[in-house]
Amino acid sequence: MLMIGLIQFALLMLVAEFLYPGYSSSLNYISDLGAGPEPSRTIFNASVVILGVLAIAAGYLYLGFSEFKWFGFIVVISGIGGVGVGLFNEDTGSAHVFFSFIAFFFAATAALFSSRTQKAPLSALSILLGAMSIGALALYGAQQYLGLGAGGMERMIFYPVLIWGLIFTGSTLSHFQNGE
Repeated sequence: MLMIGLIQFALLMLVAEFLYPGYSSSLNYISDLGAGPEPSRTIFNASVVILGVLAIAAGYLYLGFSEFKWFGFIVVISGIGGVGVGLFNEDTGSAHVFFSFIAFFFAATAALFSSRTQKAPLSALSILLGAMSIGALALYGAQQYLGLGAGGMERMIFYPVLIWGLIFTGSTLSHFQNGE
């Protein structure tokens, strides 16, 4: 479920960018897509809600099938953040900021904590990607964009957890396939 959510969101985010006149991945926030012109607005908001719902479902299932229940709880919280981002676009102000922070912070935290469920080298890669995301979140919060623009720095928060999520879910699926 999480893999499907991540893939559909990554692809539909790009579609929303392509359909948004004058959109710049460096200058525009990712969430501008959810408050911009149609059809970008609907595509982005629906896609991030779907990602959030699938993350909540995946986290809930992880709670029932794993000894690492805290990890499932973290994924659920991140998913709640994603749903909130889609329901409260950036025009809503503080509600959007709150849910964006929850989604980003807990996705990065999930990457960090997933290292305890994985073997090397994936455990180290999970720590690296989670730390990159948290570091970028701190820089973003301090408005230090390092020449990337606000949108570029926001992507430095999101892309590491996207990559982590795809690697983690692929690894998890291979373990299930192998009967582990």
